[in-house]
Amino acid sequence: MQTHRILLLNLGYETGLDGSLRSYMTQSWRYLHTPDSVIQSIHKGFRALIQNVQPDICCLLEMHHDPALVKSFGAYRCKHIDPKYGKTSMLRRLPFFRDNCNGIFGVDRLPCRAREFRHGTKKLLYDVKIDHDLSLLVGHFSLHASVRQEQFAEIATLVQSRKKTIVCGDFNDYGGMKELTPLLKSTDLRIVRPAQNATFPACHPRRPLDLFLCSKEIQHVHAEVLTDVHLSDHLPVLLTVTA
Repeated sequence: MQTHRILLLNLGYETGLDGSLRSYMTQSWRYLHTPDSVIQSIHKGFRALIQNVQPDICCLLEMHHDPALVKSFGAYRCKHIDPKYGKTSMLRRLPFFRDNCNGIFGVDRLPCRAREFRHGTKKLLYDVKIDHDLSLLVGHFSLHASVRQEQFAEIATLVQSRKKTIVCGDFNDYGGMKELTPLLKSTDLRIVRPAQNATFPACHPRRPLDLFLCSKEIQHVHAEVLTDVHLSDHLPVLLTVTA
């Protein structure tokens, strides 16, 4: 058995917004142009997070293909950064969207496949093989409830053919975690619940959007929301799993 530390963070495109209504109203222009001082501050905080947590695998959502940020993973042997949108999507060619990515970084060289959801605009689904019978699926699910259910059904199909699976991402489950009931009933997945599981908005967490689901056969798991880390409008979550 081996222990893995997996970090999940929606980085909010390095804008430094804290999720408050005030930040969205007064600082949303940062999505078009973020001051260098803000980006450098986030990079400094992120490097400190990696140094303190020392994750074996880091799952980043809403990042840019930023060489300065990637330097934080200098010692990592697995590095994948891919556009969130489908290969035929017009958004891949539009200036505001074309650099919107997710990323996977691992200490070890891990087989990693960039799949695509059949449904939704954000189609990227990372499929990572951690060891011979343990896999990791990482996604940023749709803002539309009906599309989320279609994406959850796609996840279920993948999980049903596997022995041990971890699913993580920004689930955008604004209707509550009852949205996950069909997925949980059709698979052996369970939600790994931290003592404090709300991750959004970071300034005053109320919603558990950033989640880890694990196969029931994986018995030794622990999830923790890092409430003292404020790098975006989402709080990071750390999963420690022994399988």
